[in-house]
Amino acid sequence: MKFNYEWHLLNGEVLEGEVAIQYLSNKLDQYKVLMKNIDDTLSIVSDSNHIVKANTLPNTIMETSEILSIIQIELEMLLADIKSVLEND
Repeated sequence: MKFNYEWHLLNGEVLEGEVAIQYLSNKLDQYKVLMKNIDDTLSIVSDSNHIVKANTLPNTIMETSEILSIIQIELEMLLADIKSVLEND
């Protein structure tokens, strides 16, 4: 049994046969990398997500603020990666 593979892109272009298979294989690879990136980022956020108890309240606030800044940066980079992958669909 022979299959005729087709994939319709949003721009109206139709990919057929090996071209469609290769396109979808590349997309799957992109999503695998993205999922790994999401997992890694969530691990970093989880590991960083704590309140530091320093020797003074101002130091505690400053150190906790630094941790929150790191978390924010990680999440912003992740969001940019997700946006980039989804915009290429």
